[in-house]
Amino acid sequence: LLGGPVTAVDDVAVPSIARALRWRFDGVERIGPDVLLSLVPR
Repeated sequence: LLGGPVTAVDDVAVPSIARALRWRFDGVERIGPDVLLSLVPR
């Protein structure tokens, strides 16, 4: 995953972009300096 030195999710075992699941954006919530993205599979 892209981002800073600390990520919330470790290796998600997706070998390529073509094999990645597609997601739909459902919402966003601020949690202090961070954000929580809500996603649902398409």
